[in-house]
Amino acid sequence: MTAVARKRDEIPQQYQWHIESIFATPEAWETAVSQFQHQLKEIDQFKGRLHESPTILANYLTAADALATAIGKIYVYAALSYSVDTTNQTAAARNDQARGLYGMTAAATAFAQPEMLAIGFETLRKWLTEDERLANYGHYLDRLETQQAHVRSAEVEQVLGMARDTFGTASATHGILANADLKFETAV
Repeated sequence: MTAVARKRDEIPQQYQWHIESIFATPEAWETAVSQFQHQLKEIDQFKGRLHESPTILANYLTAADALATAIGKIYVYAALSYSVDTTNQTAAARNDQARGLYGMTAAATAFAQPEMLAIGFETLRKWLTEDERLANYGHYLDRLETQQAHVRSAEVEQVLGMARDTFGTASATHGILANADLKFETAV
């Protein structure tokens, strides 16, 4: 018995991903990418300033959270679109663009953890009580404290962030080769 993978349009709608719940159209995705690139530039205003006050830190964390939400939606939409048909070059380009943006995000925010470590946990924990927007970041600080031995300088973290897309190429290439809709002749 031969099992044949069905194409997406042959599968009942109820069993398909509904990526339109993320972005209604590819054009809406493109608009979100443009807005995201603007958000990414706004992060620069916080570089070298997190130590100034709890307000600055709270403003940064709010902006970084919004950035993470935006790149998450952009990336998931692109990845799911690509996963439906890995031979679709438009979806592949969108997926590659999203991966690149994800790396840019890591590079743009690379300064934050080293700067927070330089502030010190005693001060950071005090700040948690001084700005109510920081109150939800206690667990984040706990995790940062346990991982501090693995946090490098802002420059090293930035290089690692920029290299994220490059390092992901091998995995992406494997995915293309392993998951593309390969056609095989009957082996009898």
